[in-house]
Amino acid sequence: MNGLESLKICAALLVAALCFSVVKRVYSGFDVPMKVSATAVFFGAVLALAAPLFSYISSLISDSELGDWQSLLLGAFGIALASHVTAELCRDCGENSLAGFAELAGKVEILALCLPLVKAILEEVKSLVP
Repeated sequence: MNGLESLKICAALLVAALCFSVVKRVYSGFDVPMKVSATAVFFGAVLALAAPLFSYISSLISDSELGDWQSLLLGAFGIALASHVTAELCRDCGENSLAGFAELAGKVEILALCLPLVKAILEEVKSLVP
């Protein structure tokens, strides 16, 4: 990686935004499918950019005492990312209430995913208290 990938993605995003503006004026019915398609493409590009980060975090977790919780931590990150992108797409389509529900669903799922961790922490605290 030479550090310019994010700048390339930002430049492509600006070009896409200009294209959306032109298409919205010419044919407004086509702007939402274009935005959804572009979001999927750019989401994939950002995930590809973040792949080394995921592998590094995974190696850090597996080398530490948190190896058992690796899937939980990465799962929570994935849920947060997916719910955020979904919420932004909903906002882009003018559906703010749906965006709120997407964020709420992500938060509830992360909370449910973390319940075994909370239970393990409480059991550890209980074993330390006489």
